[in-house]
Amino acid sequence: MVPSVYLGIVTRHRWLPLFIVLASAALLYLFFRLGGPVLGFLLEYGLPAVVLSEIIRRGYSRLRTMTSAAGSSTVIVLLSVCFFAFQSSMTPMAVVQEAFRANLEMVQQVYRDMGMAREQLAFLRDSAPVLAYWVGMLFPSLLFAAYFFLNGLTMVMVDLLGRRFRVPVRWGEGLPFESFAVYQQAVWVLIAFWVAVLIPGLPQLVCFLLYNGIAVLVFFYLLQGMAIIHCYLKKFQVGTGGRVFIYFLLFAFHFLLVAVAVVGLFDLWADFRKFARQVKD
Repeated sequence: MVPSVYLGIVTRHRWLPLFIVLASAALLYLFFRLGGPVLGFLLEYGLPAVVLSEIIRRGYSRLRTMTSAAGSSTVIVLLSVCFFAFQSSMTPMAVVQEAFRANLEMVQQVYRDMGMAREQLAFLRDSAPVLAYWVGMLFPSLLFAAYFFLNGLTMVMVDLLGRRFRVPVRWGEGLPFESFAVYQQAVWVLIAFWVAVLIPGLPQLVCFLLYNGIAVLVFFYLLQGMAIIHCYLKKFQVGTGGRVFIYFLLFAFHFLLVAVAVVGLFDLWADFRKFARQVKD
């Protein structure tokens, strides 16, 4: 993604990222002679690279660029899955579940060839139905989160390339990340979705929409919690090494991310950033 996005920005050629992606897909097909690796490349890197390059042209701020590109890529994949499911007389959730099970079986085969213990293989096999169910139910929100972080990493690498070759990349103006906050009324939508999920006998499609609505809102509250952390890191002038260590701890221990999302949610009432504003230099 990084070369195509960077060259698209530097040259300002609108179709150059698409040409690079198509050329890479052709080379992959010539090497593997299979459609699976090509499809995986297009979904994981090709599509987000082209969409991100197009969104960057609009001059949005960093956060808005990441969000818009992730949302657009997710919608395109979701529409493709729905079209394929319609052709196969299946639900989109079932299509994703079957694809995940097939991928998990290949992973099990790789682990088996590597000599993994039988107990671990058995645990992976037994947990496959549960994992497949939730992946099928939450795949739009999981895709959105994955594309969001992938876009952010790509933009960081593009910045580094710009500094390396002394061609700085200019992003659109916007509010700093430490000021990010979810709309206050969104909390009532989250509560309504959460209460609706508890209603017994809901159709699977309704549950699908409710679960993904909850997941997306929680993700944005996670971003708000990260913005609060970033606010304090900036206030106390924590260096790059310290920031990398703190973010590593957050993503290495997943339960900390839950705590960050809770902090972002309760910031609506507590206003945690006011303490940072009260701290004197």
